[in-house]
Amino acid sequence: SESPSRPGHVWVSTQAEGLHLADLGARRARPIPGLSFADADAVWNVLEPPDENGAAYVATAGLGLVRLGAEGPEPIRADGCGLDREVVSLALAPDGALWVGGYKPWLAKLDRTTRTCRLFTDADGLPTGGAGEIAVDARGHVWVHANHGLARLDPGGGAFTRFTPEDGLPEGALPFHAFDHVPGGEMFVGTMSGLAILAPERVDVDPAPPPVRLTGAFVDGEPVSLAGAMRGLRLPHDRNDIEVRVAALDLRQPGKIRYRARLVGADDGWREEGAQVRYPQLSPGRYTLHVAATNRDGYWSAPTALGIRIRPPYWQTAWFWALVAALLGALGYAAHRYRVEQILRVERTRRRIADDLHDDIGSKISSVALRLDAARRAPGLPEPVSHKLAALTVTTRAVVGDLRDTVWLVDAGQDTLGSVADRIERFAGEALAGGLGHVSREGTVPDVRLGMEARRDLYLLATEALHNATRHARASDVSVRLGSTPDLFTLEVQDDGCGFHPGNGSDGRGMTTMRRRAEALGGDLRIASAPGEGTRVTLRLPLDRRLAR
Repeated sequence: SESPSRPGHVWVSTQAEGLHLADLGARRARPIPGLSFADADAVWNVLEPPDENGAAYVATAGLGLVRLGAEGPEPIRADGCGLDREVVSLALAPDGALWVGGYKPWLAKLDRTTRTCRLFTDADGLPTGGAGEIAVDARGHVWVHANHGLARLDPGGGAFTRFTPEDGLPEGALPFHAFDHVPGGEMFVGTMSGLAILAPERVDVDPAPPPVRLTGAFVDGEPVSLAGAMRGLRLPHDRNDIEVRVAALDLRQPGKIRYRARLVGADDGWREEGAQVRYPQLSPGRYTLHVAATNRDGYWSAPTALGIRIRPPYWQTAWFWALVAALLGALGYAAHRYRVEQILRVERTRRRIADDLHDDIGSKISSVALRLDAARRAPGLPEPVSHKLAALTVTTRAVVGDLRDTVWLVDAGQDTLGSVADRIERFAGEALAGGLGHVSREGTVPDVRLGMEARRDLYLLATEALHNATRHARASDVSVRLGSTPDLFTLEVQDDGCGFHPGNGSDGRGMTTMRRRAEALGGDLRIASAPGEGTRVTLRLPLDRRLAR
């Protein structure tokens, strides 16, 4: 093609040797660096916009669209258009934009200033086979010559009008590049069987789209009332295979009519369809089916809408789950009430047992202890008998003490940490009476509920530590400290006795039992001792809900 900015020069594009600029006067051609065969493969077309001072746009197979300026070749890229693919044809629009055609069926309008573009593909009606040539007529319509047809694009409406032998074209395929035109005038279209000459301004194109009507509806393959379907389909979840048939009311060239459909609620966008649209296995929900059609000249109609509702199965409905929630709530409430009743019944039973033990058995054993003591003091009683009665009195009083401990453990009214602390303090005071040691308390015991097992473990751990200090350690001084914070209860028993080596296998059953009770309480038990240096037993008990068991 001639170079408008270089008089006497012609652009020569090749399929194997890149791009050359030929000087007709000197009868020689020079290759353009950067657009050789190795870089660009085939060079299909060259266009010089008159407003760019000699710069040229080159359509290549290897580099896509390239701008050839004073700085050398520059590949042109624009988001969403893929201008790096094989570019075949170029044309200048009346508004200065650049029309770019691809070997694959695509066409792009490129704004040379902003480097933005609009892309058209075969989904928009572009004929398949690649845009071999592009021409712009006097009204700004774009004519695309492709292997599989000739089409005219109305840029304003975005409609492609396709032309076939029914419109006067000779039969057969359109060879690549078999197209030429007079700027703003006639166009020449070559086919495998002849040449057609057309005047763009005289081509009759109808921009009025046809109305689209529903002609049939089927559910699971069975026809439904057309009048009912037009008011909307309301279907159960197990009847969800929908087929709709439509027709565009244009009888002039029905073979050119195209249909597209979109199911709002399921589809992301439009999809090309025939006059029959099917959606199998629709999930429960609300949908709107939109169907549109073109007239013979490619102008789309307004969509026809059809409402569809697939009712969910009862187990997916809100009322069903509300009923399930209510039922579960009722069951949970009933279980809670039953548990509370059981707890109250157990507490009543424990109180009754404690009262019976204290008032009945305890009083009887105390009475036995008093009578044994009185009998021991009777005058004239032989000394061996007196000694036996004294021993029986001591044993009986010990039984009374153990019974009191049992009554305290069973009594539901004592299920608090404060009760255990008081009991430990009282027991320690009795065990250390006579100057053997002292008891101290720090802090206020928080109101924490303890179950019977937790109280028993804590109390028996404390008594075992005191027994070890007073009976086995041969200590002259024993101190017991009870400490309380809102989150921690501390028990410490320290003596100055003989001590031992902890963990050497000689701890004995008492130490093992103490560790087991501390573990059951969730506490931290530490025993520090050494031969001749006494022993310190420390229990640190976090106050959490695990104690209320």
